[in-house]
Amino acid sequence: MKILNIVPYVGNVSAGPSYSVPRLCGAVAAVPGMKLTLHTLAPLPAAREEWNFAVQAWPRHRFPHPALGRSPEMRRGLQEACQTADIIHNHSLWMLPNIYPEFVRRGTRCKLVISPRGCLAPWALNRSRWKKCVSRMLGQYANLFRADMLHATCEKEYREIRAFGLKQPVLILPNGVDLPPEIPRTSGVRRKLLFLGRLHPVKGIENLLAAWRALAEDHPDWELHIVGPGEPAYTAGLKARAARLPRVEFHGEARGDMRNAEYSGADLYVLPSYTENFGMTVAEALSCKTPVVTTDGTPWTELPAHHAGWCVPVGAETLIPALREALDTPREELAAMGEAGRRWMEQDFNWNVIGRRTAAAYRWLVDGGEKPAWIRVD
Repeated sequence: MKILNIVPYVGNVSAGPSYSVPRLCGAVAAVPGMKLTLHTLAPLPAAREEWNFAVQAWPRHRFPHPALGRSPEMRRGLQEACQTADIIHNHSLWMLPNIYPEFVRRGTRCKLVISPRGCLAPWALNRSRWKKCVSRMLGQYANLFRADMLHATCEKEYREIRAFGLKQPVLILPNGVDLPPEIPRTSGVRRKLLFLGRLHPVKGIENLLAAWRALAEDHPDWELHIVGPGEPAYTAGLKARAARLPRVEFHGEARGDMRNAEYSGADLYVLPSYTENFGMTVAEALSCKTPVVTTDGTPWTELPAHHAGWCVPVGAETLIPALREALDTPREELAAMGEAGRRWMEQDFNWNVIGRRTAAAYRWLVDGGEKPAWIRVD
């Protein structure tokens, strides 16, 4: 079976799809009978020599606006590849590379799968309205309704797809996580609360700083580390807020092994997002045995049931008591929660299983037969 995967970019390692889409491609390509090519816009990440699938990086044109990702070369290349492909799987929405798949597959046997990657969440739909207006005029909304199957990474995203009015079958499979080698932990005088990710309004970092303002004085043995890249003006605003608070440190983007070192060096990870399609950093933290505090704007509502962390409604007023409880938790109990989190990742977020289930969904879409249990048609 020949499969084309499309994502606008994979060069930004701080963005979840830059990790999850190539890893999904690799997991599917490892299934016998699957021949996969990833189409994206240049540049490619330096670590691509590890990929077990073909990749085509197309130039991006800045006119009429670089945010649209216009690439006539990509469109022509996809049109040619579609003539012999079985599946074209698009990841994310709103850029021109996300709109090309429906147009280029017309007149072919190629089935279209769309992974919105959180773009249909209410918070996301209300952001960058000009871009969505342009994208809609260019056919993005119509393409969603013409897709043969949608892919959701969690039940929350499945509900968002249905709320948008889409009735097609939905493949529900989470992102996987690579389990890193265990890094020995050291117990310093200070304990570390970590945020790692893009510095962006959706992440709720202002709520985190408000919570830290309320808690820092009563927890002098804890410090807050905020790690990740962001737009200069927004980052400067966060640093200005934090300047009035004790024991807050900002660090730049962490890549590769440095990310795992950050997680393993923290006693607790916090992701106070307004919304997340998946929240890859939660899985990464748990895989490093670091318990998590997050919000119900993410799909990680099962954290308490797995004794791996806390999940509370969005907002500073709900984050404060959850963080207070977490910061007051003895080291030994946090360590036990971290162990439970890693076991959960090993059991339910294995890339090999996700690759086989995705391949089975592709086969069902093309060949029919018995529907896999991880596809919803209701």
